Amino acid sequence: MVQEWIPIKKRAKEDSVSIKKVEKSGLRIARGVAPDQARRGVTRITYETGGMWKGSFEHGQVTYDTLSVPGAATTAEEGGPEIPQEGIYVAVPDGATDVSVKIIDKKMQPVPGTWKLRPVPKPITEEEYIAGKEEYLPRSEFYESDDEYPGRDFDFLGLKVLDGVTVAHLIVYLAQYKPLSGSLSVVEKMTIEIGYDVPPQTDRAPKKQMISPIVGDMILDFENVREIEREFDLPVDEEGGEGQVSEGAGWIGSDGLTHDPEMTTRPPIPYEPFTPIEPLPHPHIPAVSLLKRTNIISEYVIITPNSLRQSVQPLLQAKSGWPHYAMVATTETVSAEFPATSLKKSIKAFLTWAWNNWRCPPRYVVLAGDSDTIPVHLWSVGGHTYASDHYYADIRDSLAPEIVVSRIPTSNAVTMRRICQRLAGYENLRGPDWGGWQNEVILVAYEAATYKQCSDSIATAIAPRFRVTKRYGDSSTRKQVVDKMNSGVLVANYRGHGNKTAWSSSNGLRTQEIRGLNNASRPPMVFCIACQNAWIDDPNTETVVETFLREGKAVAVLGATRSSPTYANNDFDKYLFQSVMEGEISPGRIVQRAKTRMVLNHGSSSTHQQDVVMYMLFGDPTARVASDVEFLRGSWDMDHDGWKGTLDITRLWQHRVEKNGNCGYPVWSFSGTYTRAGKKYPMKGKIGGRDPNNRNPGCKRSDHRVDFTIDFASNNHQKFTGYITTWTRNIMAGYTWWSKRPFAWYAKKH
Repeated sequence: MVQEWIPIKKRAKEDSVSIKKVEKSGLRIARGVAPDQARRGVTRITYETGGMWKGSFEHGQVTYDTLSVPGAATTAEEGGPEIPQEGIYVAVPDGATDVSVKIIDKKMQPVPGTWKLRPVPKPITEEEYIAGKEEYLPRSEFYESDDEYPGRDFDFLGLKVLDGVTVAHLIVYLAQYKPLSGSLSVVEKMTIEIGYDVPPQTDRAPKKQMISPIVGDMILDFENVREIEREFDLPVDEEGGEGQVSEGAGWIGSDGLTHDPEMTTRPPIPYEPFTPIEPLPHPHIPAVSLLKRTNIISEYVIITPNSLRQSVQPLLQAKSGWPHYAMVATTETVSAEFPATSLKKSIKAFLTWAWNNWRCPPRYVVLAGDSDTIPVHLWSVGGHTYASDHYYADIRDSLAPEIVVSRIPTSNAVTMRRICQRLAGYENLRGPDWGGWQNEVILVAYEAATYKQCSDSIATAIAPRFRVTKRYGDSSTRKQVVDKMNSGVLVANYRGHGNKTAWSSSNGLRTQEIRGLNNASRPPMVFCIACQNAWIDDPNTETVVETFLREGKAVAVLGATRSSPTYANNDFDKYLFQSVMEGEISPGRIVQRAKTRMVLNHGSSSTHQQDVVMYMLFGDPTARVASDVEFLRGSWDMDHDGWKGTLDITRLWQHRVEKNGNCGYPVWSFSGTYTRAGKKYPMKGKIGGRDPNNRNPGCKRSDHRVDFTIDFASNNHQKFTGYITTWTRNIMAGYTWWSKRPFAWYAKKH
């Protein structure tokens, strides 16, 4: 499909995303009001469209125009004109009431020409698409009228709690279309005002803790709201004392919590031969509460039956200490402390209580057991029923997941331990980012237009950062897919039709090919964006996702438990890779961000809700798969030619791709302070980017080059250039200039 870029903002570059910013927040103004009085808050958001892509689409004998905005979605009313729309989350104080939304300023820009916008297609599954049941039927009440469509500027979908933050959810419509005359105007700039009442402080429900949301950058005005909530009374720990840190050398289960005396992170555990263990007797469940304790600190919780608690020990040890403080909660203890009519309800009650009450609540939950041991939830959405672990992740019932939930789908103790050993050893296999398979992505697609177009779009978006190999069903063989997987890829993505045991394209992998892969030393993250690949509640069939994980051919796998909708799948697949390009590095964070964007951009679309529910994650949710620079954060002892001090890097931010010609270079910004002789000086810099010293042919990329500046005085901004050791990543060294003289510098992390 040939597309034409239409800049809406003056001189907007291709693929410029829309700008959303807070112009005014009434929270600050309201602080002088006495705490026993209700207060009115106002937040004003300005939305500026960067530009749009115009394309053409043929269906039968009809050619339609298409219109898309980078980062946005399109309307989903079947048979209505397909108009760009984008979701917005705006933070409001906890307990806000009487919320109002209105447009206070709007500037539209007419687009030249006569437009024939494509109607929204009938929702269909992948099987229906392959069977030729794709339909684009314009509804007469829209297309035989010259009334503006959609005829409104926004929809207010109400208040939601997103990752612990109360937000107003808006869908903003970015164009107005008159079908009969074919005229089209798009939003150039729009100012939206959200008003609300903040109840008296004495009437507010107490907050247990203020949690930093994983998707906080997707919430507008979050920092202002967080600031005012800091004024409220802080919670009192019911049990007193410091937080109880789970150190991962033991488990919270029917035998209690065992602590490791050392507060350190253990190195990953490499794969080692496994000797089967003897089954453990079911111990007595103590009367003392093990899970209903408000001072527990644990971001990583493994839920498993007592019969498998020894088998998950390798994964538990690998995730102990900072930053996750892993622990195990046995299903027996969960059921005893949170009694309910079923185990799944007990688990949901436990996670909800822990999220609301623990000092450091769970962020990542691994269900270590097959569906016969830890049940999946059967969820009804849009008239269909789906097996889903999303039930455990959606604490606030807003559909956007508060917790990342993954599963290790086996109830066999030997297999469980083998999988956990492999997952624990992934970091040693992953290594640094330089060159190699860590920069490779394979895109496999069914031999039909929509799947290839979706994959092409992803390839274009990620090409600046990854080397992309396309393997489409009409132009490659199954052997070529196997060979590429064996050579090593960081991410493998399949987009197309599927069933329980196969990617159903002519070149797609089946469970027998997956078992035969020779990639155990380079296990990828696998996205199966297709039907049924994760139908794990069928006890008689080993599915695609189960085979990948049980056989050690992937570190994490994402798949659908039932037949999935074609067009929503296209959006979801793109959002997954958008999450990667926005800086998410682990399977859990990538999937959580993509699902949150599905809820954000598509409102009440039932097909997108179906995807959010039915796609399940398997494997380690915290594996550091995608490139990141977390290793920079911390304190570095620095010596620059005899001047000694401490470099404290406290912030890592603004991941982006800097383009130079046809090349793209991943770059992160960082900042902090430099301390010497008791004085602190601000510093900021970047890592990555183009490096002319790179003598390799082609793009001159360096993921380990650092450039930073220390502001010693208003007229003395000293620049330092160097490199971080590519393997240990705990030493950096290079050169600096001062008074026209070069000096060497060296820094080692504490």
